Amino acid sequence: SSLVSSLRLQRASMASPTMEYPDKFHKAKAYVQASRKRGEELADETQLVLYALDRQVVDGPCREPKPSAWNARERALWQAWDHLGQMSRE
Repeated sequence: SSLVSSLRLQRASMASPTMEYPDKFHKAKAYVQASRKRGEELADETQLVLYALDRQVVDGPCREPKPSAWNARERALWQAWDHLGQMSRE
């Protein structure tokens, strides 16, 4: 599909050795936002990973209390972020 082709192209351009952090991060974030505006949906697992990485970069390691098991969405977001552990913001 065109989405798969687009993802491959984006992945190739993001893997460029000339692009450094934080440029890579901002380019990936812009790609996701543009995809949403076009009405394209990313897989749930991909969205969780991107959410967790964004929170890690912006807020650092997860220090928020674990949400209730009754709130499945918030719990999944928290688990994805918490799973990154002490990964550096960079």
